[in-house]
Amino acid sequence: MMDRTQKENIRIRRTDERKAKTHSPSEGKNESCRTDVGKTRTLRTDTVRTLVCLLFAIFAFEVFSIPGIRLSFFLPKHNKSLTIGCFYGGTGPGDFEGVQNTILLAIGEYQKKYPDVEVQFEKGIPCEGYSEWLMGKYLEGKEPDVFIARQEDLSVLTKKNMLMPLQDEPVQKMKAFYPPLVDACRWDGILYALPVMCNPQMMAVNIDFLRTYVGNDPSPDWSWGDFHQMCRICTGSSVKAQDYPRYGVTGYTWEMAAASNGAKLFDEYGVNNYLDELKCVQAVTYHHSLNDLMTEMVDFTSGQTAFSPMWASDWRKYSTPPFAATQENGFSWYCTTMPAGPGGGNISRTELLAGAVSRRSTCREDAVHFLEILAGNDTVQQSVLDETWCLPASSKILPRFVSSNQSSVDSLKYHPSADKSKYQTSTGRLKSTYEASAVDYGLLDQILNKAVVIRRFKGYEEILHNEGHRQDLSRCTCSGPLQI
Repeated sequence: MMDRTQKENIRIRRTDERKAKTHSPSEGKNESCRTDVGKTRTLRTDTVRTLVCLLFAIFAFEVFSIPGIRLSFFLPKHNKSLTIGCFYGGTGPGDFEGVQNTILLAIGEYQKKYPDVEVQFEKGIPCEGYSEWLMGKYLEGKEPDVFIARQEDLSVLTKKNMLMPLQDEPVQKMKAFYPPLVDACRWDGILYALPVMCNPQMMAVNIDFLRTYVGNDPSPDWSWGDFHQMCRICTGSSVKAQDYPRYGVTGYTWEMAAASNGAKLFDEYGVNNYLDELKCVQAVTYHHSLNDLMTEMVDFTSGQTAFSPMWASDWRKYSTPPFAATQENGFSWYCTTMPAGPGGGNISRTELLAGAVSRRSTCREDAVHFLEILAGNDTVQQSVLDETWCLPASSKILPRFVSSNQSSVDSLKYHPSADKSKYQTSTGRLKSTYEASAVDYGLLDQILNKAVVIRRFKGYEEILHNEGHRQDLSRCTCSGPLQI
């Protein structure tokens, strides 16, 4: 038998053998390989991540370089989206200068009430190319949900069944539109748009001219006969060689006479015309009688004519510093109604800008809500006076500026000492409150209550100014004498 010393030696030897196996060179080599593989994998992972980040950066740069792509595309979206289209106005009577400022205010008011709706404003389109732009959007199927348009565009789109019919509920709910403006938004009795702003015509009167040669001013209810007589008295030339010739009127057309005689020229689509009817023939005949009393050689600012038709936007603009020129031209002037024909009244023509909804809109209810704010909100409609030279479609705004103790004639004065800052908008434009004393808003309110909207369509001007047709009308005989 082995003694205790031998057993202990065997145990120690076996222990040493186990330790030697644990720390064998092959195991150390394997451990080193595993470490190198881990480092290689980590390096590969970092390289892939760097390449992915670089590719994403290149992709993002290319995407955001594409016109029309916005960063908001990748941000959390609103529940709904509404697109609005409008042009920026020019300087003509139907260009509605400053209209975009009113639209922006309406968008702000709308988002206060409907914060869950994202509003995208298609702006920056010049008024001269707006019709082409709008029709092009329709052809692409990308037209705005809501858009602002003039009569000629609305007429085309209504005829092609591209506008959404509106319920009369908004009109009944607000009850604040001038009736002729709402009527011009109907085709076949169906409401397709809501009026936003307008620009009526009236007659500018050279006060000094009339008081010198006639002795009195025309009354607001004057007639064709009164107008003809005053023009006849004012037309002529002085015996002094240095004096300029005098004229009764400049710029007066037979279409203006037709409107004040209650004549309807075309239907709402421009398909049928009524140019051969009695009231139209009377208007052309009357206009022909003024030929020797009219001139197209000089304009009203020359001071050589007694009368001239003028747009409300021009009346407001040229009655407001620094545009006012009454002192420079050496005469005072104001505006009054158009002379009434025997079959009509003191009726003015007016341009109209209205808002409509595309029939293909996917958010019709939101679009109608925006129209209601644009056309019926008092703050927005007030901005039409503040931000443009035109007049609001709401009948609640103009009466606020009526003053029974102030005449438009006596108020054509400007006091340089007045503080302009409190009468300016955020953009620096003079507010209407500063020029209210220079314009008879009570008269404008009366004019809009019975005005006639110029319902233009493609070929409208060409038909009306067909010289041969107009001469044929002037040779027509009326049933009975023409009462002027």
